[in-house]
Amino acid sequence: MGDYDDEHPLDRLERLTVDLSRQAQWDSANRLGLLRVHAAVGVLVGALMACNGTSTNFEQYLGGWMRLATGVPAFVGGALLAWGVSRKPRSIPLEAAGLTILVTWDIAMVVGFIAALVAAPDLILWFWPWQVNANAGAGGRLYPVVVYAGYAFLILEHLRTLWHIAPVGHYVKGQL
Repeated sequence: MGDYDDEHPLDRLERLTVDLSRQAQWDSANRLGLLRVHAAVGVLVGALMACNGTSTNFEQYLGGWMRLATGVPAFVGGALLAWGVSRKPRSIPLEAAGLTILVTWDIAMVVGFIAALVAAPDLILWFWPWQVNANAGAGGRLYPVVVYAGYAFLILEHLRTLWHIAPVGHYVKGQL
């Protein structure tokens, strides 16, 4: 791989092959990096939720049991995902299990925030962005619903990609 003669068809084909190979390697490394971030966040957030508490709205309006109900699945999903991506070769079943638990957790978080807001609808605070609200800490927030829904869609996209890379029942050890 050095000098290419753009007039020669085989040189153009070699250049295209090299470019496509580099792009595929970058795409794979990027996806793997994102999976590692999801795994680390799941483990850290899960541990923090279980040990330090979850949303104040969850605990206040739904009960203290929400610590374990939200923390443990995040931790387990993140740990399984981390285990799957760290193995050589990667373990697609572990990755899929971790991602499935994380997307279920994200959806449960969305439902939990909505349930907390429904439990105390008078605490949903509406004010202009430039206004300072002295009672802002006591009210419900809508942005976590959107944040966790966004996370769920990201994880679903990872699962969709994983499904296309290694369809269930068609994984060959060492394929990835």
